[in-house]
Amino acid sequence: MRLVLHDFGGYAFSAQLARAMAARDHNVLYLYGRAFNTPRGRVTLGSNEPPMLSMAPIDLHDTFRGRASLRRLIQERRYGRILSERVRTFRPDVVISANCPPDAQAHALQAAHAIGAGFVYWWQDRYSDAVEGLLAPRLGWAARPIAARFRRLERRLLEQSDWIVPVAPDFLALLRQWRIPQARVSVIPNWAPLDEVTPLPKRNAWSDRHGLTDRPVFLYAGTLGRKHDPAPLLELAASVPEAAVVVVAEGAGTAKLREAAAKLTNLLVLPMQPVTELPEVLATADVLVAILDADASTFSVPSKVLTYLSAGRPILASVPEANGAAKAIIEAEAGVVVEPGGTREFVQAARRLIGDADLRAAAGRRARDYAERTFGIKAIADRFESVLQAACTATQPRVAAATDTASAPTDPRESSLE
Repeated sequence: MRLVLHDFGGYAFSAQLARAMAARDHNVLYLYGRAFNTPRGRVTLGSNEPPMLSMAPIDLHDTFRGRASLRRLIQERRYGRILSERVRTFRPDVVISANCPPDAQAHALQAAHAIGAGFVYWWQDRYSDAVEGLLAPRLGWAARPIAARFRRLERRLLEQSDWIVPVAPDFLALLRQWRIPQARVSVIPNWAPLDEVTPLPKRNAWSDRHGLTDRPVFLYAGTLGRKHDPAPLLELAASVPEAAVVVVAEGAGTAKLREAAAKLTNLLVLPMQPVTELPEVLATADVLVAILDADASTFSVPSKVLTYLSAGRPILASVPEANGAAKAIIEAEAGVVVEPGGTREFVQAARRLIGDADLRAAAGRRARDYAERTFGIKAIADRFESVLQAACTATQPRVAAATDTASAPTDPRESSLE
């Protein structure tokens, strides 16, 4: 089939899925957002790529503002219009779209249905819950109508999608609440590409370059946004001065850490590193650190933990135990999970891990073993292929009825979505 696979963030796992589908002789166009600063995967073509694969950015020639602002909403709608045009030009059989803000997602769905294509909503975050969580501390009760608007739009997008792929079973309760049929829902957890992040020695070119080879290292890598309170990282640096706390990140939380780094000599804050250096970055860690606010646990599953598991290093997580990432760490026996706010327990766990080389080695082995058991791309691609075929089948009545695609509305404000 012809497939548009769109990931607003351009993450490694979605790029790997695009390659896997193209290797099965599907004609795949992979699209991603260039202006969104994320830890991207391999989103450009290299040598020996499947001949049926093409990859291209959607570029606004501007940097995305933070969530929940008027400027950001305007940017998202402009992004959606470009995405819609790409879909209409490529004319796929199916569109699968992930990590996409609802206003941009509305354009993608509208374009897919206008040309008779199926639409798969790859549901990574409960966006309306995230918006409310971000706005409530600033606006109080005034955040509710804004969040309600996004909730209505998110619900209608899910209702009108031909298939839904939530990344965690926790999302199913909301679908039941919204009375969306479970018959067109497939839960497929995220993963990390096993061939892109492999366990490496602590001594490597990256650790040598940053003077980290011969000292204990706690390392955090990935986005550090509003749902990641940097306080545990600051407490870690202050309480375990014999270890380096290395933060390789972009996002709202990095400003506070950079200020603190002037006083804490063992705190090193670096920008995102090239994707080709990620295995060495993670291998530099004696312990990898993950954090997630308690309020964010209901709508987000941090995928960085999956990459950590592939790296074969023990994990120290300040994440609610009910969150999918915490469940993976616990199931794999790959480290220690502490509830957010448990500062004392977090520091105690950090000291226990950094002081016991055998414990770290065993947890690291179990982490990689879990990744190898769980992240095999063949089985994952099989599941997605079934989803795409089902989405194609669901579109057949609409394909028969679709005639004049040129007259279809391109702005979701013209549809029933708003």
